[in-house]
Amino acid sequence: MRCVLAYIYRCLNNYKQAHSYLSEAIELKEKNPIAWYIRGEICFRQSEYEGAVDNLERSIVYNAKINNLYLILGHSHLLYANIYSSLSYYYYHGEALKNFNITLQNSPNNYLCLKNCAYIYEKQGEYLNTLEMLDKLLNINKEDSLILCYYGEILSKMGRYRDAILHFTKANIIDPENVHNLIKRAVAHYVLQEYDKALLDLNKAIQLDFSNDLAYYYKGLTYYTTGDINSSILAFNKCIELNPDNNLAKMQIYYLEDLNSSNKIISQISNIENDISLLFIRCKIYIELEKYNGAKLDLNRLYYLNYDDDFSFIYLLQKYSNFWSYLYEVYKINDNEFAELGIVKKFNNYMFKGESIFKFIIFL
Repeated sequence: MRCVLAYIYRCLNNYKQAHSYLSEAIELKEKNPIAWYIRGEICFRQSEYEGAVDNLERSIVYNAKINNLYLILGHSHLLYANIYSSLSYYYYHGEALKNFNITLQNSPNNYLCLKNCAYIYEKQGEYLNTLEMLDKLLNINKEDSLILCYYGEILSKMGRYRDAILHFTKANIIDPENVHNLIKRAVAHYVLQEYDKALLDLNKAIQLDFSNDLAYYYKGLTYYTTGDINSSILAFNKCIELNPDNNLAKMQIYYLEDLNSSNKIISQISNIENDISLLFIRCKIYIELEKYNGAKLDLNRLYYLNYDDDFSFIYLLQKYSNFWSYLYEVYKINDNEFAELGIVKKFNNYMFKGESIFKFIIFL
C-alpha cells in the first residue's frame, strides 16, 4: 500500500511525499524490489543519478522484473558519466552500454536505446560499432535525416569523406534546411579540396541562418585556402562580429595580417595547451615562420588531445613540404622501408612511421 501511495505521489510530482512512503515501505520490507525501483526512478527524475543507480541496482538484486528498469539504469549511468572524466567516465559509459544491451535483447528496435549505444561507441572511438547501431536505426526509419547526418559525421571521423558526403546529401534531400548538415558537408568538400562545392553549401547555410558564425568561419578558411585573402578576412571579421568570443577566428585574422604579431598574441592566450583549435593555428604559424621544432611540439600535443582519433586537421598541413622533410629527418625514416608499399612522399612516410596513424597514409 505504501508503494502504491508513493507511486501516486510520484505521478503528482510530489517527490518528497513519495520518498517518505518509500522509506516506510523499505523499512517494513527491505527486499521489496518495487520500492527500490520507484525510488530509483524518482531519483532519476530529480537528476540524482548516483542515487538512481544505487536504488535501481538494489532493485535488481532483489529480483525486480520490470521492463524499463535496465533502460533507466543505462540512462542514469550515461548521465552520471558526464559528471566525471578519466577512468570513472569510461566506467560509467561501459555500465550504461551493458544495460542498454540488456534492454535491446528484449526490445531490439528501441530507438532511444540504439541512439545512446551509438553515442557511447562514438565516445569510445569504436566507429564500426557506431555505424552498426546507426544502420539499425536507419532500418527502422531510413528517412531519419538526423541519423543520416550523424552517419556522415562518423564516416568523416574515419576519413571516409566521399561516403560521408553521400549521407550528408541524403539528409539534405530530406531536410534541405538543416544548417548543421550543410556545414558538415561543406567541411567534407573542403577536406577533399572541392572548394566551390564547399562554398555553395556554406552560402546556403548562411541564407538559412545569417547569424551562424561557424559558417562564416569555414567560409573564411575556404577563401584563404583558395588564395582569396580579402574575402577570407571579410568572412572571418563577420564571424567575429557574430561571436566576439570566437578566438579561433581572431587568430586567423592575426595570422592573415601579420604572422609575427599573431605568434605573439596567440602566446598570450591562456590555456592554449588544451585548446585543439588554437594549438593547430599556432602549429601552422610556427611552420610559416619555419620554427619547425615548435611546430613539432604542437603537432605532438594535437595528437595527444585528439581522444576521438579525429586527425582530419592533418590534411590542412600537407602542403608544407619543408616541414614534413624536417620531420622525415627527425624520425630518421628510411625510404627503402617503404619502397614496396609504394609510399613515395615524405608526408606519407612520416604518417606511416613517425606517428603510426595508418588511416592517413594517402597515396597521392
